[in-house]
Amino acid sequence: MKFFFLLFNLSICYSSIAQKLYLNSADKYNLNIVPHKEIVLKSLDSLLLNRLNREYVFNKFTKADQKLWGYKELTNTFYIAGINYPEMEYFKPTVLGIIDIVPAQKYLIKIAFTSRDDSIHNSINIVYNVIANYDSLKNKVEYEKYTNWYIKDWYTIQLPNILFYKQRKENFSLEEASKFCKFNDSIAQFFKLKTKQFVYFSCKDPIQMFNLKGYDYVSNMFWARNGGLTSHGGKDGIYPNIIYSANDKEYYAHELIHFYISEFADSNTSNIADEGIATFLGGSAEFPLTHHLMVLKEYMNKNHLSITDFFTINSMKMIDSDVSTLYSTGGLLAKLIYEKKGLDGLKKFLKIPESELKDELPKLLELKNVSLDNYLKQSLQQY
Repeated sequence: MKFFFLLFNLSICYSSIAQKLYLNSADKYNLNIVPHKEIVLKSLDSLLLNRLNREYVFNKFTKADQKLWGYKELTNTFYIAGINYPEMEYFKPTVLGIIDIVPAQKYLIKIAFTSRDDSIHNSINIVYNVIANYDSLKNKVEYEKYTNWYIKDWYTIQLPNILFYKQRKENFSLEEASKFCKFNDSIAQFFKLKTKQFVYFSCKDPIQMFNLKGYDYVSNMFWARNGGLTSHGGKDGIYPNIIYSANDKEYYAHELIHFYISEFADSNTSNIADEGIATFLGGSAEFPLTHHLMVLKEYMNKNHLSITDFFTINSMKMIDSDVSTLYSTGGLLAKLIYEKKGLDGLKKFLKIPESELKDELPKLLELKNVSLDNYLKQSLQQY
């Protein structure tokens, strides 16, 4: 099919849909006939207008998706992405396009959340895809997570406690996947918990990972060359815990550990404890803790800084493309605490609020004649 770029009088093909919802100007010149388009877009308009009501948004998705993906996976993007919509103009949604990928039944909708920064500039918050299903008998629209469509042809294999997805079977490493299953068992034993079940999406890089989640654009898809995300899925579905890996590997220790840490964490848990324990037990950015500590040691030896000033996420610095002060310092703390206090010490670490770390950590580490800052710097020198 060829695409023709033609100019028409603005009255031609102009949709009467847009109330709060805005259709991209190119839609006015699109001659493609999309059945039930107005019905679907009116439903989307309602969804976006009520996006702060998570229950409303959640109930607009199919029952199958509710069970499979769960509450946060289906509502977070709509809740966060359209900041201040409809109360303010900032990051208002624009429908870039809509097409029935299954004729007259299943619709792919692409939405951009854009701003007007000044008279000539704008910014894009996200570009997001969602699937709308239209039931002609009930004249009803229900939504579906775009991931379902994106992964429909992906290779999948169920191994003990982990369901793996990979775009191509020939790129899937059964050896890595089996090793990861064993690591899952070992971490469960470490924390004295039942082995958790996961779905593992193995993506080649952050771009593909965010594409799989439904994003054509979101700022953090350009923050690093690799990485990953974790999420909780539907409670009774086959995705109870979700790991999104952007490392092109079937082994991702760091993110898995976060699910076990969450059993002991609470609202007071600091980022340095959460990320530090995960880095201690599983490394980060494909490097073990020892690598992070060697980089941190070199950085501290060159700079006359206080290591205790790196305890908050707001003070975090990237030392290089893979090592941050927060993860490396947190990993060092977790290692030292575990060596002195074992698992109970790590649990106590998770209970210390960020504002109390400098006062409580010396007590947990039983420091008497040395400051916490000097103790950490001295401990670094062995790496």
